[in-house]
Amino acid sequence: MANESKLSENILSLTEIFERSEFGVVSISVTKSSELGGSNGVGSGFVFDKEGHIVTNNHVIENAKKMSVTFVDGIS
Repeated sequence: MANESKLSENILSLTEIFERSEFGVVSISVTKSSELGGSNGVGSGFVFDKEGHIVTNNHVIENAKKMSVTFVDGIS
């Protein structure tokens, strides 16, 4: 029972998780090239480490000709 109470003390609410991580979330705008011409898209990601590497899904950046990353505070 002691381990369960320690575990429950470490559980964060969704609001707490968001408040701790929101500044690491980014919006990724892309211009893609294809055989049929270019298209625009947008996706999301998050900063993974202190060097600034960003994690996102492959489909967000696949065939991207140009990418722009914007943080929640508007900094690109």
